[in-house]
Amino acid sequence: MWNGAGTRYNARGINDQGYVANFCETEQIMVVGGRFLISHVQIRGSVPVFWEQRGLAEDVFLTRNAEMTKKPFGLHFKSILDAYGPCQIINLLRYNTAREVRITTEYVRQVYEFPQKQKLKFLNFDFHGFCGGDRYQALKVMI
Repeated sequence: MWNGAGTRYNARGINDQGYVANFCETEQIMVVGGRFLISHVQIRGSVPVFWEQRGLAEDVFLTRNAEMTKKPFGLHFKSILDAYGPCQIINLLRYNTAREVRITTEYVRQVYEFPQKQKLKFLNFDFHGFCGGDRYQALKVMI
């Protein structure tokens, strides 16, 4: 499953139908001992608010207010909940960069105001802060 494909810095955010840029689904299936099946599904995509960034070094702009974002955000998560059930959101944006905090703040607001928020769990994980450079060993501590 995929939707809203595009180059990383040209396809961003959500559209009016609730589709996010660069959405994809990955499923890992393992058969253990020839008898037991384990499936893990992970989905990812752009942060589901209206935002844009024209290049890597450019600032981020929210292009619609919270009220105008509410309906597409709801469509997005309703489709996810219908397809997958309750979900764990892992926000990989940095929490020490003003432009990324701006997007995260709106994301958290939308989750908080979402009627089915009890089915969503939200975790901020500063991937670059923990794993930047060659520091992937930090993940072992968290697992």
